[in-house]
Amino acid sequence: DEGLASWVAARVAGKPGIPRRAAAIHALDPVQLDLLVEDDRWIAERDIAQPYPLGIVFVEALDEAGGVRVRSCVLREIGALGHREIAGLALWVTVADRCGFVLEDVFARFERLLEDAAADLPPLPELEASLQGTALRVVDRREAGFRLVCRFRSRPDAEVGTYEHVDVVDGRCELPLWQLPEETFGYQVGFRMDDDAVFDRWVEAPTP
Repeated sequence: DEGLASWVAARVAGKPGIPRRAAAIHALDPVQLDLLVEDDRWIAERDIAQPYPLGIVFVEALDEAGGVRVRSCVLREIGALGHREIAGLALWVTVADRCGFVLEDVFARFERLLEDAAADLPPLPELEASLQGTALRVVDRREAGFRLVCRFRSRPDAEVGTYEHVDVVDGRCELPLWQLPEETFGYQVGFRMDDDAVFDRWVEAPTP
């Protein structure tokens, strides 16, 4: 649903095409179908906001596969199945069967769209992070020139509104120790692109 809504909103705003952020996400850490359709796993492992730009590309792939008929059918079937005990890959296999498209073929289109868009991107950062005392040391091995950022959470199921965002200054992010539990915490490192950020996967680390 989010992908279709974002796809429509992009066209209403006159911004069709593949979002650069989606292409960067896939270029740095290729998206797998089973993870893309499993919301809980995605949130635990990656960035909760990434399914929105990626969803635009997935709907574009659906549109290539069958146009408005397939898009309308997908929206209708997801709505009809939403109240049942079915989700993730099982949900999409069922929707594909009911709407008459091959899920693997649509995902292959999705990958091609992202790879084609990634060819137009500038060199992207290759980030390394390590704990040093009460700070996270962040290095871009490529020195690509992007503004770097860190994000912290207290636990994997923490509310998004409690995440702490800290800009990298002189290669360091100071840990928000007042927000972190005594034993372990999670962090992501990323870089600013357009009006948002592209983050690596979550890493669990011991609290200093």
